[in-house]
Amino acid sequence: MNPIRCKIIAAISLLVLFIVSGCAHESAYVSSGKDIRTLRSFYVAKHAADSKGINILIVNQIKSAGYASSTGEERALPADTDAIVTYQDRWQWDMTEYLYRLSVQFRNPADKTVWASGQSFKPSFERSTPEMMVKEVIEKIFSKTMTLEERNLLNLFYEGKASLIIPGLFSGTAEAFDYGKKVKERKELYDQMAWEALALSTLKTNYGDNIAWFYLGRAAEGLGYQNAALTYYEKSIQLSDSALTRCIGPVCSGFVFPDAPKNRADEVKKTIAAELKNTR
Repeated sequence: MNPIRCKIIAAISLLVLFIVSGCAHESAYVSSGKDIRTLRSFYVAKHAADSKGINILIVNQIKSAGYASSTGEERALPADTDAIVTYQDRWQWDMTEYLYRLSVQFRNPADKTVWASGQSFKPSFERSTPEMMVKEVIEKIFSKTMTLEERNLLNLFYEGKASLIIPGLFSGTAEAFDYGKKVKERKELYDQMAWEALALSTLKTNYGDNIAWFYLGRAAEGLGYQNAALTYYEKSIQLSDSALTRCIGPVCSGFVFPDAPKNRADEVKKTIAAELKNTR
């Protein structure tokens, strides 16, 4: 590899690693064909580690938006619940303890799939109160509707025709800024199995390194689009061979490449084979 290329790779890598620390931002996603505002009753499932009363803050914010809401353990879910609300609150210490990341999901009570999700992230120097962060997230979720652009992106994604800018010597540099800001968000969407939200976040960031294609593959697989998933996993495996297109360090979010896409691709192939066998 020539010295100029090495310098460019090093510069981009350092830039991405720096940006991973992030700036304050809020985001929300709503699945296609679902309008959360048509629902009336929301049940906030309190998680066992919540000692700060975040569940109560969420209930109060949903009520202030004009909807019915209650809270308790998930096993005590009322029969008339339209959506289950789950959440993850992450705290850090910097002189005092503060809430630095809040994620909220609105889920189908029948199968727990994510209908909508929202996040708020605040580094120490931009910290806010838990009440304000809850307000930001819930308001974003209720105000969010899927745009035509997002629907078109998803339709191509379902068909296995998603496109992303592939990082190169002179391509993808501008997209790297947004990419770095969304590293933690995409991993959380992955962990929450919020597949449409993960796909949209990846598609709109438009930075196509190996982990981006892996996320598209996992989202497609989770949504049942097996052939599209296989296409994206194979792209991730291919891009894992180049220093220009593979993730590094914390940007890989704990995944090992190319093992991660290879293992998932093997599972998808088994699923496709089983489906073909059952149709004979």
